[in-house]
Amino acid sequence: MKKLFTLVLACVMSLAAMAEEYTCGLAVVLNGQPSPYDQITISCTKNANGKYDILLPDFYFGGEDGIPVGDIEINDIDATGDDEITEISVKNKDVKVGLFGTMPADIEATLKDNDLQLQLHLVAADIDVNVALTSTSTQIYGGDFEDWHIATASNGTTTSDEPNGWHSFMSCTGAFASIVDKTPHIFISDDVPAETESTKSVKIVSSSVFGSISANGTITTGRMKADAMSAADPNNCAFLDITNTDEDGNGDLFANNMKGTPASISMWYKFKNGKGNTKPASLRAVITDGTYYQDPADAEYKNVVAVAEDNTNLTATDGEWKYVTIPFDYLSYVENEAEAKAILVTISTCAEPGGGSIDATDVDELYVDEVTLNYPVEPIGLTIFNTDIKDFSADKYEYDLTVNKLPMADDIDFSFDDFCTNVILTYYDDKAKKLFVNLYNEELTESRTYTFNVTIDTAVKGITSDAANRTVTGRYNANGQKVGNNAKGLVITRFADGTAVKSMK
Repeated sequence: MKKLFTLVLACVMSLAAMAEEYTCGLAVVLNGQPSPYDQITISCTKNANGKYDILLPDFYFGGEDGIPVGDIEINDIDATGDDEITEISVKNKDVKVGLFGTMPADIEATLKDNDLQLQLHLVAADIDVNVALTSTSTQIYGGDFEDWHIATASNGTTTSDEPNGWHSFMSCTGAFASIVDKTPHIFISDDVPAETESTKSVKIVSSSVFGSISANGTITTGRMKADAMSAADPNNCAFLDITNTDEDGNGDLFANNMKGTPASISMWYKFKNGKGNTKPASLRAVITDGTYYQDPADAEYKNVVAVAEDNTNLTATDGEWKYVTIPFDYLSYVENEAEAKAILVTISTCAEPGGGSIDATDVDELYVDEVTLNYPVEPIGLTIFNTDIKDFSADKYEYDLTVNKLPMADDIDFSFDDFCTNVILTYYDDKAKKLFVNLYNEELTESRTYTFNVTIDTAVKGITSDAANRTVTGRYNANGQKVGNNAKGLVITRFADGTAVKSMK
């Protein structure tokens, strides 16, 4: 009996371990009106029968100032997929919605790489609620430089502060680590941009090696490697590899997991050249699939998604903080067909390896704060039922539209200059005959709401708007292969009038 009880207990514990918590960005649209961005921690449990339970605790319709609901419980949801990706797609499922009792819901969810993306649509009486959730990491861990840890040199005694998520020479590896990790290159600073709410920034300085060689001050979201005597040798680099299990002084890996497709990277910086140096500082950010990559590269890597870099404009600032935004280049790397899983950001006091000041009393000094990835909501085009709305403008928020049936979210397609992912939540007010289209960035942090005054006319073969339109005849990727509305990467949209538009999606 004791053996049987132990077996049963082991099974219960095993099942309990299948429950996972996800901290998600949250978008809520109540009757067409979006709520301010918020975050929520939800749980997702895989049951013994392969079905899933999802709990959204202490929920509100319309944000914390809206309607208190209580817990939203979604139980026994069928799922398909394998160990790599699980998908849920359920229509008209009864869901427990706290104070509102049971409500029918449409549910779409994806579980992949320990991330959850979920859309939930609830409708009852005069309440129509669209919910979007994502736990995907889209920012740089430690980009605000508020939290720090202690890094210990290879000798086991010399230490310095490093920002959480960032690393410098004190935690470097390589044959020459014991030479370069003797001197701290980064420091906690309370000198911060007045325009921010920061309390700390990072101060990065160069140093002099053997009195005649300049060692650039450098920080990276990966790990530094000192493996050659020559500063310009690519064996001296910053690198990442998400499969490497080495941990830093805070217990974090030497890799920054980031799975978004940002349009650009921004930072505040203040820079002073040391004696004998007139060269600018530098920033280089490389989005990869998480497999090994190093900067500077020692080979042609096919795991690159996009690169943003500036090694010419980060010049001396005369004691003032400056804000810089650097766009990501995706087009040059489309053929890699790599999926974003990590980002290697490297910031240095000099754009040239070993090219900085060699004066130990007058070093290069670079202050950095608020390193941020940007996901703007700036569409350049709109198609509905594969027809281009020619009068569309990102800053024009209301249109007249005649269609033969009401478009759903899947029938609406925005295009962008930038490589980006978007989320569309729609609501139709049948009394006012208005369609509200809420366009979100992939973080769910920003949105735009477009309103369409809809006329349903079954005699209309396509659609008409308050201006002329073009019909889409096909969409194609960089290799000329036909793709669907939701394809990502470079998309060439061809219209019936012979024109074509290139966009990144």
